[in-house]
Amino acid sequence: MMRIKFKHLANTLVTFVFFVAITMISAIPAEVSSLVWTVNSKGEVWTLDEQGGGKLYSTTGFAGDIGVGADGTVWTITTQPQVGEGGNIPAWLSDPETSKWTKLGSPAAAIRIAVGPDGIAWTVNSKGEVWTLNKPSGGGLLYSSPGFAKDIGVGADGTVWVVTTEPQVGGGGNILAWLSEPNKGAWGWTKLGSPAAAIRIAVGPDGTAWTVNSKGEVWTLNKPAGGGLRYSSPGFAKDIGVGVDGTVWVVTTEPQVGQAGNVLAWLSEPNKGAWGWTKLSSPAAAIRIAVGSD
Repeated sequence: MMRIKFKHLANTLVTFVFFVAITMISAIPAEVSSLVWTVNSKGEVWTLDEQGGGKLYSTTGFAGDIGVGADGTVWTITTQPQVGEGGNIPAWLSDPETSKWTKLGSPAAAIRIAVGPDGIAWTVNSKGEVWTLNKPSGGGLLYSSPGFAKDIGVGADGTVWVVTTEPQVGGGGNILAWLSEPNKGAWGWTKLGSPAAAIRIAVGPDGTAWTVNSKGEVWTLNKPAGGGLRYSSPGFAKDIGVGVDGTVWVVTTEPQVGQAGNVLAWLSEPNKGAWGWTKLSSPAAAIRIAVGSD
């Protein structure tokens, strides 16, 4: 009788130890697989990983902004004006192996860009209009009236957010809006009320907006109401990107001494909030950022 009880206790202990081990293993974060695409102050396109290593994908003076889709499609806004149109020439990375970019002809033009999960570019032009652009030819659709948007982001789930041109009274930037009814085109946007405000935006894989406001703070904003969390101290960030795996990167406000841009950081420990960032050392530097998959 005593043996039976002891055997039962031993089995229970083994089961408990196995459960704890499995729980501990599952709690270990998966290896980060994001690949950052950046533009530095020289107009060069570089990729960077979590250790700061990377590869050059353009000549000097080529790019002004960059976006990456969940399917891996990379787009830039070049530094070359699209004559007679609302911004500069967009281009997509048609052959990554040879770093070949394919530029779009007129009338395709933009000043800000993000990329949907299907590789379609979502852009804002100098008129404040939101347009989609398709590869390879550049045809697309208009999704706003003139004077509507200043920045744009698209999540891996297809959710589109913009920073509008309308200031958020008393807030740290402009009013945000998300495309709640895409089939309505320019009439399908839902604006967020105060205090939600931002100057830069990216979108997570679940449709959550990750923003930088005029105070340099990183905030999340949820649809439809706009509630969210703060992930940095004031004066921390200038630009932001989120990968298909949910990894968040920022261009900080801190110059990378002797390099072409500012220090970059990724949110290595999200549960620590404002204290969860890991900065990259020199020579990694950028002024614009987007996040893809490695």
